Amino acid sequence: MLNVQSGNASVSGDTGLTRNDLAGVSCGSAQGPFSGPQTYYTVELPATTSAEVKLTPEPTFDAALYAFVQTTACQSAAVDAACAGLVSDTVGVGLVETVTLKNPMSVAMTFVIVVDSWSPSEVGSYLLELSVL
Repeated sequence: MLNVQSGNASVSGDTGLTRNDLAGVSCGSAQGPFSGPQTYYTVELPATTSAEVKLTPEPTFDAALYAFVQTTACQSAAVDAACAGLVSDTVGVGLVETVTLKNPMSVAMTFVIVVDSWSPSEVGSYLLELSVL
């Protein structure tokens, strides 16, 4: 879980050590489906809070970023529907991806943040940052 302290959190990772758990997910993006290996993070947003998630990949990594509410069933079709509108996949290596999470509820909401890519061979290291808005 990303621990949001003072409105910010960050973590480094590498998708080269993971596998493709969710085949066929595109989140409605023309760049999908994202068939690369995924890395998952959770973050709990307080009531009526928004946060920006920023993914900075290494210069040779063409990453994708998406998110969905944690209560979503862990099946490709369910995740694909839930992440529509919460996806960023700029074509090109080393480009920053951003997604804005919004919790309109009067209680805390947990999101799953996914670092992915368009190909099983497209892997790399990255920095993932979250800033409460």
